[in-house]
Amino acid sequence: MHRVIATLVAVCVSGFAIPSAGFAADDIEPGTERVSLAVGAFLTNFDANLLIDGSGLGRGTRFNLRDDVGVDRQQSGIWAGVEWRFSRKQRIAVNYTRFTPGATTTLTHPIQIGAVVYPTGATLSTELNMEIVPFTYSYSFIKRENDEFAGTIGVNWNRLDFDAHGAAGITSLSGPGVDVHTTANANFPLPLFGLRYDHHFSQRWSVGLEAAGFALKVAEGTFNVRGDLWNARGQVEYRFAKHFAAVAAVDAFRIDVDASKTDWNGSIGYRFFGPQFFLKARF
Repeated sequence: MHRVIATLVAVCVSGFAIPSAGFAADDIEPGTERVSLAVGAFLTNFDANLLIDGSGLGRGTRFNLRDDVGVDRQQSGIWAGVEWRFSRKQRIAVNYTRFTPGATTTLTHPIQIGAVVYPTGATLSTELNMEIVPFTYSYSFIKRENDEFAGTIGVNWNRLDFDAHGAAGITSLSGPGVDVHTTANANFPLPLFGLRYDHHFSQRWSVGLEAAGFALKVAEGTFNVRGDLWNARGQVEYRFAKHFAAVAAVDAFRIDVDASKTDWNGSIGYRFFGPQFFLKARF
């Protein structure tokens, strides 16, 4: 992953450094792309609090991934996206972000995860696989040659798989016992409403800003999730060729939900902030 990130950063920097040259008459004007595809890397300061209750065995322990189980806050992940402008003022977009923070540590206090208690002194290994997939529709209230202001609506789909294993006392906080593997997973959607603004300084340079969020009790009988989220993002785009651009962005995201699902009963809260570097194809 670090090699991929280094390569993308080098390509973006070299793209920004390419001397500006005139565009051909048939080049794609900014804001008129029919389809755009993007892929890149995310470098983030990540934090998460998790609670997984044990069925019939009392309430689990709310724990922090960094402070309690030793996960490094500096994480890297992948980011990809596609956007289709099917009319002058209307767009549909799907983005994909993935992180896999994990660590092995010696516990300084007992932690109950589901039906399992991992006591003080136990060696605990954890891994959290996260996938975040927002689906959005945008309608541009203002659409000019150099400016575009739009409202967005959509769904932010989140998938989490958490694994922990180590020596545990199964029903008490006493000394270590057998090696136990604990898992929990959850899929939950949250609605998303927001605004986005793009300004094109020239055929080569653009900046974009967007913010979205919502708080809702979501389809309790179907998804069994109640929560809220917010997301803010700013980016700079440099189009170094007719069909290609380099983009540098800063993204901040936070989500807090209570879940009462078969495979995850408890709470999930995570947040991240950091830069993204990616390449974009424009058609």
